Amino acid sequence: MPQSFELCNDLKSLNPKERLNYVLGQVLGVKDFQQEQAYFLHKSRRHNRSLHGYGTVWGLEVALEIADAAVEIQVFPGLAVDPVGREICIEALQCARLDLWLQEEGRLEALRLRSGPNGEGMEGPAPSEVEGESEDPERFNVYVVLCYRPCLTEPQPILGNPCRTDSGEEGVIQYTRIRDDFELKLLVEPPDQAEEDYVRSLGALLARVEVDPSGDDSDGAIATLVERLRAAVDDPTNIPDSETFVLPEGESRRILRDLFRYWVTQTRPGIGEAEDQDDCCLLLASVEFGLDGDSVDSETIEVVNQQRPYLLHTRLLQELLLGGGSRGPRGEAGPPGPAGPAGPQGVPGPAGPAGAQGPQGPAGSQGLQGSAGAQGPQGPRGPQGPPGAGLNQIIIRPTDMLPMSVSGQEQRLPTVGANLRIANGYPTVHFQQQGLVTFSTLRPSDTRRTPTFFLRLYGAATIDEVTWMVMWRWVRAIGPTIEDAPFDEVPGSRPDGPEPPQTQLFPINSSDFFQRENLQMNFVQDDRAPHLSVSEPLPLKPNLDEPADYLVVYLAPQISVQTNLFLVMAELRWGEE
Repeated sequence: MPQSFELCNDLKSLNPKERLNYVLGQVLGVKDFQQEQAYFLHKSRRHNRSLHGYGTVWGLEVALEIADAAVEIQVFPGLAVDPVGREICIEALQCARLDLWLQEEGRLEALRLRSGPNGEGMEGPAPSEVEGESEDPERFNVYVVLCYRPCLTEPQPILGNPCRTDSGEEGVIQYTRIRDDFELKLLVEPPDQAEEDYVRSLGALLARVEVDPSGDDSDGAIATLVERLRAAVDDPTNIPDSETFVLPEGESRRILRDLFRYWVTQTRPGIGEAEDQDDCCLLLASVEFGLDGDSVDSETIEVVNQQRPYLLHTRLLQELLLGGGSRGPRGEAGPPGPAGPAGPQGVPGPAGPAGAQGPQGPAGSQGLQGSAGAQGPQGPRGPQGPPGAGLNQIIIRPTDMLPMSVSGQEQRLPTVGANLRIANGYPTVHFQQQGLVTFSTLRPSDTRRTPTFFLRLYGAATIDEVTWMVMWRWVRAIGPTIEDAPFDEVPGSRPDGPEPPQTQLFPINSSDFFQRENLQMNFVQDDRAPHLSVSEPLPLKPNLDEPADYLVVYLAPQISVQTNLFLVMAELRWGEE
């Protein structure tokens, strides 16, 4: 374990909201450079603490190594953010002998006193009130804690001025570097992490929020529900675990937005962030064990990890959101329905007379095996089995779409490319004027089960809403004409055929080949950038008796002014919505 270092000046005497304004001819001193560091250190720590929280980022596993009845606690390399927002990095394996730590004066007495009946004589919660701590008075807990420690390094002689009496011939030795370091400690009591406990309670509370299409959406019911939710956010520990909050579907978004705004503006400022103190440390794990006299019983020791705070990085959260989040548990099966009425019994047929079975005779001796006979003819082919479930959804990315021009209009073609602001680096189709894109997908293997197709569009825009003209049709196979082939078409018989016009212009008002629907899409945006939005599902009802191989869809936004419209992807789902 590293020893406690002499703490460095943490720049508390400076204003962290000020930074230097460099001008020509300015004279800079030590305080100026300290001010520059204070500003950026405070900004980085405030960002970590306010936007992400605190806890283990990766690594820092706590393990046990037992050899010859000696117990060694090991902490592996890793990275963490402490309750003040400071980053703490351990680059090599750290270890400590638990038995040697217990032998230091007063350790065993303090441990036994805390683990006595109801923890009498000790400040803080009793052992039975701490999550993950044993209630057995014969077992004890020691907490592995990680603390940030700055370290002064690089001592160098600094020459003094003529008036200083301590300069001498060799000058004054001063440390010229401050290294970010750490301290690992074993404690009898866990560090305070009230905010971590509060956030966990709030997360469990939000998990009990349900959306019901038939919920009461009257003004009085909604006002009562909002008041209950705000009281629950202020103190989630006072809400029974069995209580749920049912939101009417039509008002659920507005209620949740009001709740989160209340949390940000009213509740969270009252929680407060940890002060920048040396004892502001981070819990890694609890080590639980029994004693054999005054020594650790190595047969009973284990590492408990329920209380460790940790942080998930945004890339993982992005995948979790794109995947639809975690699903709740399957509910219990409902009671069986009543049995239907029995049908009429059919007329029984006449039974033939049964003959008396004679006694079984003795088995004769096995005869010689005869020669194999000729193979018989192949039987007729059996009926086709029912179709499998198959896939019922397809995602069409911008790279799978073909931009085109609209006939008779001068415009800029839609472009496909990556946009970092809108889709985090994923490709989008960018519309600035009139234009359209097209894509196609294979027909499902069994359309008898899929009478309806649903189209959703995902995108963002610098306008509030846009109307998409959606044109679609079933298309037969395109290829060389084969006599009596049911899916061939004569080249040039449709605008998306094998010989499109050389101008690559699409007759948007044509109704000879396509069915047309309008899809209204609303967008959300703020002062910084537009947000990703999704349209309501548009049902497409094809003629399932028409022989065809795949479905062709054209998307044309109706834009009256030049703007920025981004299409991120299209989702095509068939079956029940």
